[in-house]
Amino acid sequence: MAKGKELSASQRGIGFSTIAAFVVSSLILVVGSGNFNNGSTKTFAIADIGLAISGFFGTAGVVVFAVGFIAAALSSMLTVPLGAALAADSVLSRDASETPNNQQSGVDNRNFQMEPGLQMKEGRGEEEEERSVGKEGKEGTPEEKGARPMPRWIYLGIMFVMVLIATVVISANADRTVVILVAQVLNGCLLPFFSICLLLCINDQNFMSSSPQKGWSNVFLFVSVLITLFLASNVLIQKVFGGLIAVYVKFLVAGGLALTVLLSILVFTSLGKDLLRSFRHHCWKHDVEQMQ
Repeated sequence: MAKGKELSASQRGIGFSTIAAFVVSSLILVVGSGNFNNGSTKTFAIADIGLAISGFFGTAGVVVFAVGFIAAALSSMLTVPLGAALAADSVLSRDASETPNNQQSGVDNRNFQMEPGLQMKEGRGEEEEERSVGKEGKEGTPEEKGARPMPRWIYLGIMFVMVLIATVVISANADRTVVILVAQVLNGCLLPFFSICLLLCINDQNFMSSSPQKGWSNVFLFVSVLITLFLASNVLIQKVFGGLIAVYVKFLVAGGLALTVLLSILVFTSLGKDLLRSFRHHCWKHDVEQMQ
């Protein structure tokens, strides 16, 4: 989805999404606190929100709320299987324009594939040159060697399996609340893993040599990864030990575990050197600008 997009546009979209999610989450907390501020211990139900809305906006407000609720459910049902299929498609398939020799550097290496003494004739078309390389260098054209689209039956099969699993779970009359809580816990455990992968990849010279990460950006990213590790550790400790340990002890253990994981990654991978390089590069660039 990011192909052909400008970085500034993506940043604006992420910023808008983050602010919108913050506003919606805050409103959910406000509604929840308003519903339970009378000390009631009854189980919360969506119908309670409908009654509250009806008291302020009448039947029209309840209808608008119901339509929005159903639309949110349908959008989630469509987004999850489509997103999974698109992610698999981007990983398992390769564009026809990418070749094994130039997909990383982006440099035309056709001259290096030819036999010594052979040169391209001026005026020959690009397509003819590629055929010549395929014949003489025996590497094949990009369409023949680089293209590897994912079969459509796999694309559709991923979506079908995900919808089938959801249908089976709902048909088995499983507790929806438990299913949602389990899914959220799994998401919370996966978030630190992917954030660590992001921290490693965005500082890897093989990926970001043309646009290295700035030192101050790494500070914010490092803190964000540390927070995700702390939150995930806190949830795991809570689920394992429950109320056996005090709250402050749980926070201390979760913080120590998060720091231990990040320090281990800094020591046993190239991340530590990459982070130091980003600060040295930033300081060197600043000194050059000052001298100029």
